[in-house]
Amino acid sequence: MISSKIDAMTVPTPDPSVTPRLGSALATFKELDLACGVVKGSAFRAFKALGEQLTEGVDFHCHDARLASSIHAELVLTGRLYAGTVNAVLLEDRAQTLITAHLRTAMPRRS
Repeated sequence: MISSKIDAMTVPTPDPSVTPRLGSALATFKELDLACGVVKGSAFRAFKALGEQLTEGVDFHCHDARLASSIHAELVLTGRLYAGTVNAVLLEDRAQTLITAHLRTAMPRRS
């Protein structure tokens, strides 16, 4: 479960220049964190909390960088992954919607 004790001063404001691929293509945890204005790792924690509601291969896809290095390199070069991410999770529309809703209700906002 996402902690509600995160210091509001550490929560970034949503970045309007970030255009996550919500509703149109696969998104990453970084894109959801930025779009929702939450701290790094919040989308991942929401994903873990929603785990039983999500199905691999339908709602999300685990991407092993060792098996498709060119795709991973593109995700890194385009800034879609956090530095140091080895295995990416790419989120389909349904997962994006559930995670975003969870973040918007569970995470503190900067006023």
